[in-house]
Amino acid sequence: MAAPKTYSGNGRSVTLADPDNIQRDECLALAMCGREAWNGWRAEHPVRNAGQGSRANFADFSNYDLTGLDVDFSGFVFGEDAVFSVCQFGRRARFERSVLDSGANFSGARFEGGLNFEGASFGDFVRFDDIEVGGPAQFEAAQFGHDCRFSNAIFSDSVSFQGAVFGVVAGFSGACFLGVLHFDGAIFGGSADFENTVFGDEVVMRATTFGGRDKFSCGAGYVSPASVDAALKRAGEPAGRKALQRGSFQRVDFSGAIFQGAVDFTGRRFLGETNFGRMQQRCTFQRTVADGLQNETIERRSTVFVHAPSFHECKLHQNTSFEGASFPVAQGREAAARAYRTLKLAFAQQQATREEQRFFRLEMAEEALMALPLRAWLTTWWQQRRR
Repeated sequence: MAAPKTYSGNGRSVTLADPDNIQRDECLALAMCGREAWNGWRAEHPVRNAGQGSRANFADFSNYDLTGLDVDFSGFVFGEDAVFSVCQFGRRARFERSVLDSGANFSGARFEGGLNFEGASFGDFVRFDDIEVGGPAQFEAAQFGHDCRFSNAIFSDSVSFQGAVFGVVAGFSGACFLGVLHFDGAIFGGSADFENTVFGDEVVMRATTFGGRDKFSCGAGYVSPASVDAALKRAGEPAGRKALQRGSFQRVDFSGAIFQGAVDFTGRRFLGETNFGRMQQRCTFQRTVADGLQNETIERRSTVFVHAPSFHECKLHQNTSFEGASFPVAQGREAAARAYRTLKLAFAQQQATREEQRFFRLEMAEEALMALPLRAWLTTWWQQRRR
């Protein structure tokens, strides 16, 4: 047990009875003293093991109602297992450049005035499940570890993940984005899961890099959580109309994106302008570097599919473009042939002859390679018959 110590800042002071084992009520009192007081304490007293798999001296703000308090967490170093679950923020929650190591948990938190995690650094196994955000949400240039989840999160306003970097798993399944959603220049190191996600006005994923098996599909029999229905109703028009458009993109821009793994859009409906082609203009965003944030620009590049994309059971808008998009070299795979056939038929229905012929050629290239083993067998069989 450490000796009691007093920390001061922002015209406040708090005495920790045991700085090596901070208590929940002491966390808020110390945070109110500001960043320097908090980080000074954390540098001397890190999170530690308490035996039998439990942890001690972690930041615990769970179930706090901060709606009447002006707490700025910008630049805070929280350490491992920081807990903000079921916490309520009235004003815009500020966590710019904060450091939240593995195990950070914001599940069920409410952000009435929005949130700002610009340039924040997260460790592994971060949870934002079931959060509700009433104002703009900023995660520009944020860095996430191995596994982060935003499952069933509700964002009633604009959301930006521009320049963010994700680890092996990024989960947004069942989330609800009512406003404009930006992932420009974001990097997904592994799988991105947007299955059953509700998208609102516009989705912008220009120059985004996807590194794994990515799901944008709609699961069979999916029913949106009651909380999402309530959020849609509260938002009113035009968001209220989108309650009837689940499984759809209103307007989406994937220009310049790189899909390094398999990508699945099964069951999605594209109701507005859709771009899977070449970027119309350069994309500029911020990226986190060792000494801060810096601007990064990607010039007008084309969308790249390393594997044939799946658009089965989709509805494509007439203003859908794959102009300049790059597709993989044919390898004689049945799944790829079916994927191209689906796109061919979709454009045939629109009488978009050029796109129809393009996907027909891609389909035939796969079919031709699939037929080679059969041709070789028939040739051998015929030669043996003639002997």
